[in-house]
Amino acid sequence: MTLKNEKELSLSTKIAQALHYNDPDTGSVVPPVEHTATYSRDENYEPRKAYWYRRDGNKTTQIAEEIIAELENADISLLFSSGMSACTAVLEMLPPQAHIVVPRVMYHGVLAQIQNFSLKK
Repeated sequence: MTLKNEKELSLSTKIAQALHYNDPDTGSVVPPVEHTATYSRDENYEPRKAYWYRRDGNKTTQIAEEIIAELENADISLLFSSGMSACTAVLEMLPPQAHIVVPRVMYHGVLAQIQNFSLKK
């Protein structure tokens, strides 16, 4: 996603304009939210388009990733489909024998995952 002109816009302007988003099908200037959970497949059960399941990627997520990457001056960004998937990614990147500091009160699923994960490493 690229800006229409080269002059530097403020962060708040970039956010407000969603990086000049313009839906080619509808002309909408606000990125749509995809409400589907699954996508159609062909006779060989191959996805017809780039997306095959809501949590693994969709147009809404793709646009948000592009906007965040632009706002952060990054090449790419990655959004997770859930807090648990974000937690898993962080845990998987830790080296063996890493120490994890967490709050006493937190989502039980994350705490259980951390306790179980640390036993496996």
